[in-house]
Amino acid sequence: MRTIQAEKLTHDAFHTFGDFANMLPEQIPDVNMDQVLLDMGRPYENCAFSLIRAQVSENNTAIMAEYHSWTGQAFLPLDGDVLMYVARPTTGDCPIEKMRAFFVPKGTLVVVKPGVWHFTPLAVDHPVNVMLALPQRTWANDVTFYGFKDEEKFQINI
Repeated sequence: MRTIQAEKLTHDAFHTFGDFANMLPEQIPDVNMDQVLLDMGRPYENCAFSLIRAQVSENNTAIMAEYHSWTGQAFLPLDGDVLMYVARPTTGDCPIEKMRAFFVPKGTLVVVKPGVWHFTPLAVDHPVNVMLALPQRTWANDVTFYGFKDEEKFQINI
């Protein structure tokens, strides 16, 4: 099985896929507005917030990916660290060989751009509650899934 190394989440490394910000800083600045923008796309009007539980995966194995054609998505791990894997948008098949993985510390808001391949984060040490934000009903009207074949699955090293 192929393995990829989880990278440190830096703006230089992640800007192609989206943006991020620490939402649990030691000290909150006086002006702390508009830290990270989520592209909701048109014609969406409502942003939906949901909770999912990221699970610990055997050997940090990635088994599938998804993308949203018309909107970005935000992830906020609330009570633990997670691993996220992403790849740039494509016009065809899922670019599994181009996937990159990032270590996302607890409290770090990560936003992926429209079209970026991604999936539910993998918890590092224990199940983690992750808040999601995306337009209402995106899960029903703007999602394309791709389940990896056994030979396409990969492990993420920390």
